[in-house]
Amino acid sequence: KYAESEAEVAPLGKSPLEGLTTFAYEANGNRFMYNEQGEVFLYGMDHAYADIKQVSGHPKYTLYQVPLFHTFDDFVFFFMNNNY
Repeated sequence: KYAESEAEVAPLGKSPLEGLTTFAYEANGNRFMYNEQGEVFLYGMDHAYADIKQVSGHPKYTLYQVPLFHTFDDFVFFFMNNNY
């Protein structure tokens, strides 16, 4: 059965990407993001990273936290000083 009015549609709640700012896109569609606290995340639908942690409650190949970087500043510093 399809909803016949907006009132019948259950609210989805807060989006898992709400409040995240994208700062890097990869050619394969992956994107790196950070939140207001500076924590770094990866939306990785096609990734080969071993050093990431799947965010609880999200399916595989969606949202990951990048524990190597505690803040956005750590991410920038790392890439400016290393060849990743």
